[in-house]
Amino acid sequence: MNKKKLSKLIEKSTLKAISEFNGYGSVPMKESRKSFNDYMFTECDSEIKEKSRNMIFRLLSLRDQLTISITDQSVSISSEYGLKKSNHNNYMSSEYFSIEIIKDTGYIMSYKEKRLAYRDSEIYEDLIGQIEVVFKSLNHENFKELYNEVMVDSGLARSSNLDDLLDKSSS
Repeated sequence: MNKKKLSKLIEKSTLKAISEFNGYGSVPMKESRKSFNDYMFTECDSEIKEKSRNMIFRLLSLRDQLTISITDQSVSISSEYGLKKSNHNNYMSSEYFSIEIIKDTGYIMSYKEKRLAYRDSEIYEDLIGQIEVVFKSLNHENFKELYNEVMVDSGLARSSNLDDLLDKSSS
């Protein structure tokens, strides 16, 4: 075989291999046994678990200063202005805080420029029950304060008090 014929044969074989390869779409790859979450989330020991839950449950009492979003799969708690009460400015703070609690997985927390992810498959279910209790208490407290402020600021408190006195005296 001369060089020219050999070159043609190699070219034809290469083109045939390329067309067959394109027919399959891609090279089959082995499936990964681990997902991203397996690498991202770290198992937490009992001390971290206890401290994290304590902090999260206490953060719920700051509901009115935080943004809290609840879905069937996650709970998200965040503040664009940090966690200090005096930090509520109209610009985004470098002390941005967020925690994402993911059902059956764990949680991801970010504060300032640090981020962590711990595996705690039960925290979502435990938190949902606690949210209801904390929010019920906060709603009752906020109602009392709002009611008194609205009644006084609008001048309705005086007439309401007079109505109450008249009702009591006529009984």
